[in-house]
Amino acid sequence: MATPVIAADHTVEMLSSSNGEMMVFKPAVLKIAPGDSVTWKATNPGQILHR
Repeated sequence: MATPVIAADHTVEMLSSSNGEMMVFKPAVLKIAPGDSVTWKATNPGQILHR
């Protein structure tokens, strides 16, 4: 009998800066499986200048 697959929900935070680094993703590395979902969440947006 096959084991049922359980999909996971993951959230990746997009930070404008963290510990002196710019444009940081937390977690930096994410292992996902088929069927998993990933939500990209903008946090600590700061200010982005466009010229």
